[in-house]
Amino acid sequence: MPKLGKGGTLQSRQALLHSLVHIENWAIDLSWDVIARFGSDARYSLPREFFDDFVQVAADECSHFSSLCKRLEAIGSYYGALPAHDGLWESASSTRYSLPARLAVEHCVHEARGLDVLPNTVHKFRSNGDAETAALLEDVIYAEEISHCAAGVRWLRYLHKQAKQQQQQQQQAANLPTVVDTATLLQQQQPPPLKSQQQQQQQAANLPTVVDTATLLQQQQPPPLKSQQQQQQQ
Repeated sequence: MPKLGKGGTLQSRQALLHSLVHIENWAIDLSWDVIARFGSDARYSLPREFFDDFVQVAADECSHFSSLCKRLEAIGSYYGALPAHDGLWESASSTRYSLPARLAVEHCVHEARGLDVLPNTVHKFRSNGDAETAALLEDVIYAEEISHCAAGVRWLRYLHKQAKQQQQQQQQAANLPTVVDTATLLQQQQPPPLKSQQQQQQQAANLPTVVDTATLLQQQQPPPLKSQQQQQQQ
């Protein structure tokens, strides 16, 4: 891999531009890959707006690629003239089984990192006499890349909300208390009244307590048998 340098020489500016063109080339493939790979995945139930967002991302990346290729050719080089890294595709390969992982790594890490370093890249071109490339990066590409990063964050939040709702539904189906249900259950589970309270309640309702029951049993003597009655009469 050639060193990009600070843009002070023509070769350095060519290397910088070549690297940017290569990144945009990968970005086109990754935009379509996220649609083709995850768009019909039943785990996510993605709405139409998801596809609209990433079709627009792909269109933007195509425009970036074409514009940067023209600038690279204008300063005496072309795409493919220099070696290029495959870091973006390695990340895509490692996240091929998970849409949340893909969005987090590609959009919330790689694209966000690109936004962080782009102002310094603009300065390298402008301070070394390439105002046209600096204007392309600053006025067109920078703003659109912000929207791409925002799309990744937006759909990552959507998937998080969706997963949380599914978890709550599974808990309810299994009759497991959620955080909210637990507080309700605790309020419902009042302790049983003490024995003295039971006695007071029974007395108020004219029902015999444990002690009263024994007294009543003594009072309720069985009637004398007929032979005993006859003996008493005699």
